[in-house]
Amino acid sequence: MRSRQAIYSRAVCQIIVNSSQTNL
Repeated sequence: MRSRQAIYSRAVCQIIVNSSQTNL
């Protein structure tokens, strides 16, 4: 199922953004 991969991709993107904001 590609649905799972899309969700995983979005979760990773959000985690990276959160990490970037915390670092900034």
